Amino acid sequence: MRCSAIYSPTRKQRLKDNTVLANSIEEVESILGDVTAERGGGKFVMVHLKDDPETDARIKSFKATVRNTPSVDEYDGPGKCIVTGEPVERRVVIAKAY
Repeated sequence: MRCSAIYSPTRKQRLKDNTVLANSIEEVESILGDVTAERGGGKFVMVHLKDDPETDARIKSFKATVRNTPSVDEYDGPGKCIVTGEPVERRVVIAKAY
């Protein structure tokens, strides 16, 4: 596969269509709660999340993990962690592992 195919408009649109914002841990659980390999429906969820063991354990409790920390937050920049309420610089990408 050529590199240009990785960034094709179709793939970019699919990524955009499958990425949602969440502002609370309850929203994340609602979005990812029923996702399974059999049912599909997986989304990438952009959240403010502190990088520490407590937050990691909390999102892993429903089989989600941090997938990426974008170098540039294209959404809204700094905010409060959805688990601890502490300030964080940007949103990260989480998704369910299945």
